[in-house]
Amino acid sequence: MSNEPELPTYFDASFLRGLTQRRITRRAALSGAGAASLAAFLAACGGSSNKAVAAHQNWVWDKATKAGVLDFANWPLYIDTSQNASGKTTYPSLDQFTKDTGIKVNYSEPIQDDDSWFAKIAPALKQGQPIGYDLMVVTNGIQMTNLQLKHWLTELDPSKLANFFKYAAPRLQNREFDPGNKFTIPWQSGFTGIGYNPKLTGREITSYQDLFDPAFKGKVGMMTGNQDTGNLGANAIVGGSAGIATGAAMSIKMRGSDQVAVCFFGDGALGQGVLYEVMNMASLWKFPVIYVCENNQYNEYTHYSETTAGDISARAKAFSIPAETVDGQDIHAVYDSAQ
Repeated sequence: MSNEPELPTYFDASFLRGLTQRRITRRAALSGAGAASLAAFLAACGGSSNKAVAAHQNWVWDKATKAGVLDFANWPLYIDTSQNASGKTTYPSLDQFTKDTGIKVNYSEPIQDDDSWFAKIAPALKQGQPIGYDLMVVTNGIQMTNLQLKHWLTELDPSKLANFFKYAAPRLQNREFDPGNKFTIPWQSGFTGIGYNPKLTGREITSYQDLFDPAFKGKVGMMTGNQDTGNLGANAIVGGSAGIATGAAMSIKMRGSDQVAVCFFGDGALGQGVLYEVMNMASLWKFPVIYVCENNQYNEYTHYSETTAGDISARAKAFSIPAETVDGQDIHAVYDSAQ
């Protein structure tokens, strides 16, 4: 019998969806166009869930008629391409789809960023107006959450997704952010790409570690989606990141993942009550979280000795959380301590 406290049953995993999940996909697909010509959503990121498949609502597809045309909005370079005899770009997957189904696909690549795309389609969706597309590829982040909460998505018909439920990997089905795949199925999954120009790098780039080559200093960039890197963003409230990281750690434990949440804060956060509240919770429920206090000696303008009493590391020990003090300028010492 375990002495470890159980998590409260009222915490819904979907509410905590994907806070620290490993980003095995870069984007997710969005599909739909029901009776009102609104969009329905297909997505691919996130952890698996034990929730039962949600009941199907028949208010759209049972009354729909086949149009024979799909308008598909995607990101650049997110689909296989070829060229015909005249040199025109073709899309083999879509050509095969049309051959198999008789459905014509009007394909375009207008999406450059989740934020800007959502801003573009939101005004029409607010008015219940068509956005001009039936399928869209969007990351399963805050934009997808908004689309669901605002009821802007057309529910999928599971009877048409037999191959998906039969052949898709279990980790891609019944995701926490969409129990039962009511709105989403994967577009891409299982990889993260690194793009580079070999003429400029002078060598092959074969791993994430290659990006830290000093020769590339100041020349490495990432996509705008922080979720792909596991970054949950900054917080303007002193100590506020502690609550976010602890919630992420709760998500990890509920999903049974092997991930770890890491929270960074300055010595000024040591005067914030939320830090001690979440440290107490994390210790009681054994959350996989590391709290990193970056003591730069000053709480903005005031030396920490004038505002912080006692040993900093002793605060963690009070909650039975192991603590170490290392030189923050020594990256190897920090790494070894975290390990």
